[in-house]
Amino acid sequence: MLAAGRRFASRTPLVQAAAICRRANGHTAAEKELVDVNRALLKAIGRGDFEAYNALVAEEATCIEPETAGQIVAGNAFHKHYFDLPADPNAPKVAKLTSMTDINVRVCDAGKLGFLAYNRVTQAGLKTSVAQETRIWEKRDGRWLQVHFHKSTTNSSFSG
Repeated sequence: MLAAGRRFASRTPLVQAAAICRRANGHTAAEKELVDVNRALLKAIGRGDFEAYNALVAEEATCIEPETAGQIVAGNAFHKHYFDLPADPNAPKVAKLTSMTDINVRVCDAGKLGFLAYNRVTQAGLKTSVAQETRIWEKRDGRWLQVHFHKSTTNSSFSG
């Protein structure tokens, strides 16, 4: 038996996190709140609203995604570049719908750390694409901030 305070001494950080966090059969109020904050972030991205995006992402946030070519990128300047790109004036205006499916959300019992793993489905006209995303959130001064993001794509899209 391990002494108090050394309960996780022989476990990896991931095992420790899994032991500290619990998975609810339904969603707790904190988990629902985190899903709503994540949806707000995706809406800000979809609107091209960097101000709203920046308010939800920690200044020192890290990410790994196809756009980083496998590199770990820290800070929001990398993503600001994409928000600042001019829209293609020749591109037809197509309504875009983004949704999350297969949402797995966890908030640690202390309520200060949470994460979501989900499929992000984007529909634009007749084209549909899917990415697998994981976002790590930390509660600071009563509000959630994204501190890490990982996106994988299968490079598959569907056209109708």
